[in-house]
Amino acid sequence: MLSPRDYQLKAIAAAKPHDGFALFMQQRTGKTFVSLWLREVWDCQKTLIICPKKALPVWKNAITDLAQNLGDFSIVSFESFRIHKADYMDYWDLVIVDESHRMKERGSQQTQAIWKVGKYARKRLILSGSPQGNGMEDYYSQLRFIRPDLFTTWKAFSNSYLIIEPVWYQSLDEAINKITGYKNQEQFKEILAGISFRVTRDE
Repeated sequence: MLSPRDYQLKAIAAAKPHDGFALFMQQRTGKTFVSLWLREVWDCQKTLIICPKKALPVWKNAITDLAQNLGDFSIVSFESFRIHKADYMDYWDLVIVDESHRMKERGSQQTQAIWKVGKYARKRLILSGSPQGNGMEDYYSQLRFIRPDLFTTWKAFSNSYLIIEPVWYQSLDEAINKITGYKNQEQFKEILAGISFRVTRDE
């Protein structure tokens, strides 16, 4: 039977007190196994996993490797979830979103549906090795899923952490609001550190 390494134990300990948490762990650091160990620590059974299609067999193999009951899981790709989202609007002990950076577009139907299914969950977990591709704005949708109490609306988030100014576009002959900078970054980092665990492959 597999057992957690020291840094994985730290991730589990950091997540244990929370109802929603982020595992920002790079590839090959074992975030799939950490999630499943944490599921046991949280005493969860009925579990929904939303992940890329290529990760479906990875999750099934990991569940089998840890001798957890596959019958307690619904594992669905992002594409299938988007099409059949109504089928998953049910109570869950745990909802896991793997590669959560794929839900960073707050206006997409996929993201809205994931937020909604999160309301039916006792525990919520996101996984990503690269949660921020552009700027702080990439965190909003992901963090709203795990902690809607902290990140209630886009307006509140943008007012707190983003500098948005009108930028003139000659080709359009109009000004469009655009993110031009960031503010209160230390405050945001402190909040993020309290609800996430980060480890790189080198570490």
